[in-house]
Amino acid sequence: AGLPLLVTDLPTHPPEISYVIDGENGRVARHEAEAFAASIVETLSDPGAMERLRRGARESSARYTIEAMVDNYSRGIKQCLALYGFSPVLDAAKLPVPKAESR
Repeated sequence: AGLPLLVTDLPTHPPEISYVIDGENGRVARHEAEAFAASIVETLSDPGAMERLRRGARESSARYTIEAMVDNYSRGIKQCLALYGFSPVLDAAKLPVPKAESR
């Protein structure tokens, strides 16, 4: 959408928070209400900064696509399986077909 993300540095954020680069495609404030509010006001009050962040958000959206997310997730699952000696089934034709439920 070309909009910057304004977030706090809450340690329990999901991994996707790493996509927010402070000052490039969003703002990361201390996890305090006053700091977060100040970050929002500063961003909305500075048209130049807002445009820079919007441009960064648009550029980031080209990298962080749903396809890239699926590929990264799939790669991570495969690496995890390989770490424990499992080999994922990659051929859909070899997957078991569930039986239809009778009613």
